Amino acid sequence: MTKSLADVIEGLYKNKSTGVLTVIFSENKNLLKFYFKEGEVYHISFGLKKGIQCLYEIKFDNSFSCQFIPQISVNVESETLSTEEIIKYLKSMNNFVNSESFSSLEFQKIKDAIKTALIRQLGPIGSKIIDKYIAERWILTTPPSRKDFFNLINFLKDEIEDPISKDEFLNEVSNFIEKEYK
Repeated sequence: MTKSLADVIEGLYKNKSTGVLTVIFSENKNLLKFYFKEGEVYHISFGLKKGIQCLYEIKFDNSFSCQFIPQISVNVESETLSTEEIIKYLKSMNNFVNSESFSSLEFQKIKDAIKTALIRQLGPIGSKIIDKYIAERWILTTPPSRKDFFNLINFLKDEIEDPISKDEFLNEVSNFIEKEYK
């Protein structure tokens, strides 16, 4: 059985591990690193990004491998979620991506939630951006899968330049996903 990233982090959390977990994605040259001290994540890096922003850069449809090196630490801390919140976020995103498909009602509900979150950050232009992207560039399966929606979210987050607004968009979308697809 393959473990998810959430399962790996949860194991290190429960074992109160200290060290660095390095995650290598098959489709990305950057390394995702979680630094642990007694089971708590205190710093995350992904390429040049630091902190909570790294979680939003993960593409959950990519395969990965990871390695934990004990007793490694850095004298840097980054703004991040608690380890329990990181695990919860990763599990909710995995559940969302790994589910098979949606009914047309679910499709509309999710699309509306993403659109609303984007409009909150960009204003009315957010509606035009999502409609144009869906009409012209979004390639999805029939019926649409969670992976399709995750690809949409990854594209739309890049339309938001302000890091705080991008975080708010991703938080709103992930909270919706977590609530609807536990």
